[in-house]
Amino acid sequence: MRKFLMKFSTVIFTLSVFILAGFIAVIGTASNKAFYRWQFEKNDTLAYVKEQSEYIEDGEAKQYILDLSEEELEDLMAHTIRYCLLMEDNLNPEIDGHILEIFRADEISHMSDVREVFAKGLLLCAISFVLFIISVVILLIFRKDYNLYCKKIPLITYLVLISLILIIGLAAAINFDIAFELFHRLLFEGNWSFGDGVMIAMIGDIFTDIVPIIIGIWLLLSVIFIIGVSIYNKNINNNLKNTL
Repeated sequence: MRKFLMKFSTVIFTLSVFILAGFIAVIGTASNKAFYRWQFEKNDTLAYVKEQSEYIEDGEAKQYILDLSEEELEDLMAHTIRYCLLMEDNLNPEIDGHILEIFRADEISHMSDVREVFAKGLLLCAISFVLFIISVVILLIFRKDYNLYCKKIPLITYLVLISLILIIGLAAAINFDIAFELFHRLLFEGNWSFGDGVMIAMIGDIFTDIVPIIIGIWLLLSVIFIIGVSIYNKNINNNLKNTL
């Protein structure tokens, strides 16, 4: 029973690290203003966003988009990310004390679905963090059992998880459009395909660059984890030998 508990705790520890590393990769990239500044310059996003003013019914919001600056576009993107991360209650931004109706009902509906996905992701990360702490305590208390039964489990488990990421990344690289559609069909039930509007103009071109960056950061953190576990395994083995 104790052997099973140790192996189970080691797998939980590894899975929680994997999920937390993914969270860091996603949030670190999605909330990075420098990334969006690069994307907006690369894709001439400001001009594309301004073209979408014709689909805005609110006259003040329409004029705001027509007069939009690069800095204000970055602020609008930052507001959207804060909304997805539950830090804003309204997708439409408050400018000079009142809400501008920049986004249409269909855009708001889809981003509400995105917000729900982020909320579930944040909950998963919170649970993973708690499980990480619990599993670390167990593994530290029963170091001898970890050394006897579990040293290879973190590396094997993590390599399997990394392989899954690489397979998904390779599939996306082969046919990004199909991967993009499948991803959205799995996560969203409502309408997620827009031919026009400020939202699609603002975020529509970023996915081909944001996905490789997220995967790259995730893999980098994974390599750090694997190296750290390898060093720990070597040290704990030497330390236990010295105490005998």
